[in-house]
Amino acid sequence: MIDLFEIYDNYILDKRDENYEKRYEGNDDWLHASGAGMCVRKHYYAYVEKLPTPDKDSDTMRLFRLGDLVHTDMQKALQLYADENNLEVYIETEITIPRLNVRSFIDAMIVEDGALYDIKTCNDYKWQSLFSKHGSLDNARNYMVQLGTYGLYFRDNGMDIKKMSLLFYNKNDSRVKEAKVSRTYIDTAERYWKKVKELFKDGLPP
Repeated sequence: MIDLFEIYDNYILDKRDENYEKRYEGNDDWLHASGAGMCVRKHYYAYVEKLPTPDKDSDTMRLFRLGDLVHTDMQKALQLYADENNLEVYIETEITIPRLNVRSFIDAMIVEDGALYDIKTCNDYKWQSLFSKHGSLDNARNYMVQLGTYGLYFRDNGMDIKKMSLLFYNKNDSRVKEAKVSRTYIDTAERYWKKVKELFKDGLPP
């Protein structure tokens, strides 16, 4: 008997492998902006000692796939709008900051507005930690440093970033919310990646 869930899970794994080959294979020596703000030791284990990442279970992989689909839909919608209104946008564009050995892909940047966006899907627990009565965007600091890294790329290349925002999508109930991020996180990101680079010189960071 055919197991449709097994077929779908295998499809997701194939898409994951396809994405890795397209975006990351042969680029293992770069640090990734998605790791911005995390413990420096984690970078060291991943990119210096190159320890393998444990496989995720099927439930987690389906959640990742859902996040990918939301990203793709929002990016396609923006691209269609940009085409219809003659706007210049960067969508899923590769960026590199060689002086800091950082590489990544931005979600969306609208050139005319100088507006930089990163799309984040999250569960309701994360949503509440950010937007409930007692929530705080401080719980998304890593995301803000990641967005600041993208802003740093554009600043290094002579482009003025006037706005940075995280676009949150709640996977439990499809609520959405924009969280504006201070442009000071561009400087925060630069300091962070300089620290990572400096600590790597002496081997395993403390």
